[in-house]
Amino acid sequence: MASLDAFKARIPNLFGNSLRLDRLERSAARAAILGPLERYNELVSAADRVEAQPELVEAVLDEVAAGRVELGLSGRGGVGEEDSDRIEAPYLQLVLERLWEVETSRGSNRLRLETLRELGGAAHIVEDHLERAMAELSPEEKDAAAAMYNHLVTPSGMKIAHRAGDLAGYASIGEAETQHVLQRLVEERIVRAAEDGAEAPRYEIFHDVLAEAVLAWRTEHEAERKLEAERATAAQRHRRLLWLAIGALVLIAILGAIAVYALAQRGDARSQAHRARGRELAAKALTAEPVDPEQAVRDAVQATRFERSPAVANVLRTALLGMRVKAVLPAGGKPVGDVDFSPDGKRLVVAGGDGLARIYRASDGKHLRDLRDGSALTAAVFSPDGTEIATAGEGSVARLWNSRSGALLQVLRHGGPVTSATFSRDGRLLATTSDDKTARIWDVSSGRLLQRLEHPGGVRSASFSGDGKLLVTRLVPAAFDRTARVWDVATGTLLDRFSQPAYMTVARFEPTGPLLVTAGLGHVARIWNARTGTLVHPLVGHSSGITDAEFSASDRQIVTASTDESARVWDARTADLVGVLTGQQNFVLRAIFSPDGQWVATTSRDRVARIFEPIGTLRVTLVGHRDSVTDVAFNSDGTSIATASADGTARLWDPRVQPDLDFLGHQPGNVAVAAVAFTQD
Repeated sequence: MASLDAFKARIPNLFGNSLRLDRLERSAARAAILGPLERYNELVSAADRVEAQPELVEAVLDEVAAGRVELGLSGRGGVGEEDSDRIEAPYLQLVLERLWEVETSRGSNRLRLETLRELGGAAHIVEDHLERAMAELSPEEKDAAAAMYNHLVTPSGMKIAHRAGDLAGYASIGEAETQHVLQRLVEERIVRAAEDGAEAPRYEIFHDVLAEAVLAWRTEHEAERKLEAERATAAQRHRRLLWLAIGALVLIAILGAIAVYALAQRGDARSQAHRARGRELAAKALTAEPVDPEQAVRDAVQATRFERSPAVANVLRTALLGMRVKAVLPAGGKPVGDVDFSPDGKRLVVAGGDGLARIYRASDGKHLRDLRDGSALTAAVFSPDGTEIATAGEGSVARLWNSRSGALLQVLRHGGPVTSATFSRDGRLLATTSDDKTARIWDVSSGRLLQRLEHPGGVRSASFSGDGKLLVTRLVPAAFDRTARVWDVATGTLLDRFSQPAYMTVARFEPTGPLLVTAGLGHVARIWNARTGTLVHPLVGHSSGITDAEFSASDRQIVTASTDESARVWDARTADLVGVLTGQQNFVLRAIFSPDGQWVATTSRDRVARIFEPIGTLRVTLVGHRDSVTDVAFNSDGTSIATASADGTARLWDPRVQPDLDFLGHQPGNVAVAAVAFTQD
């Protein structure tokens, strides 16, 4: 769909006509994706043909299905039931163009669901599109667009449709300028003309998903304009003082005293300007500290160059305390698949999308060595004794390495991409899963295949029970499977199946006992007894799909993560809700306990990792990644955290919560305290 030029030779006057497409039925939208691909493949060699994963096609159609906005007398939009399953053709094209660009830039011949997820889904693609489109406008066009956005989207995010003439009046700009800017926005698919039978079209925000992004852009633009105005005022004041100084120099021979006075005033003005600039930067640092600690430190350092006062110094101290990142660990620039600490907490392995597993020193982030797998990695994990590392990726093999020397020990072969690798608790066995519809159990010391477990579809993950006698597996998303399977490790016998109403996203054993937790796109997680095959407890509370679930090291609690932008902590024995962990601004992707169970770390598509108390109190926010945070791991004593991100880096953080200082009391009679001192111990 992104390369119409390929049809120019066969379709005369290809771009000679313009047609308006109404919303598409789902079947027509599917044909709009697959039809051009089929035609494109007829025109190119077999090596250059492109295919789209069926699960990608359905996911895109699900995400771009939009409610119909009907116009009322007041110009407000409402959602119509009859169009809720129809597809916005321009929205569909925008999403697919982005997928095409990313896949072709990677040299891929497949449009994949994984790439859509990496890009944050259709809504996130559209939000990025808004940022790029607005950057192309001139400053005057941006001002006009911001003024019109004020009347196209309400503060609560509701779309409003208006005629161009009405928008010109509301925004106090000329109608010709209004038409020009609206045309630019229509071309960029930020707004669209709604044909409702009236003589003049009404313009509205192109799609509901753009409303929040438009509000955010308008707020940021208005803040930038205000800051520019303040700078212009300061510059004008400076020029005025400069002219006064020049006039004073001209008259210095006649009125020396006036010249001296003018120069003194100029010096005072410069000092005041420096102090004002320092305070401005200090205020900016305080504002940025909760959301971007690194920027806050830069602003605070610059502020100290303009004003060296105790207040500015305190701002710098606050910013430094908020910047918890210990090291940024490069991982080849492609999404990071996995992070894992060695059991002693001294080393960290990072699975890169560029085919390298990188080992870093955990204390300071120093790069130690690379393990070259050759294909994009999905997993890299230390063995329980820390002597070996298992890697798995899009190649058809998993590999075992000596973690100290980097020597390759074993090559474990599958018939398709390997999706995960996990050690048994005693480190003697390794389970790998693959798109070849098998899970396999290997002897770590010899690399010998012990069991081959056949499945009806590609297998996404596996988890050993604490005693290593059982293994639970689940299938990849493309299989649309709703079942977790429990196997006897010694014999390879399928012992039981645990099913749920929706696609399963997680199946994991508790660390020491027979319980396992399953969850999926339904709103309920379930605790099962794998020995008896019985349901122990349902965990009811989430309002959307569950993305992750994990037991604490003590087996006493379970944490679940969800696309409802929350995580929840449960009592594993009673199913009582312990705490709700809120504050994330997008899907929660991972949630884990610290080794001592005192803290819970979450990751999210909002680019932030957070640390909570299990009861739900937010204690630490880890800000710095530029894309979704996909994985998180604690070291063995909980003093370091590693995060993995789709921005192509991993990061080391100090997660420790500073204790509150004690108030020691006051002197009676409001007597001033003259001195304080510590005892020698």
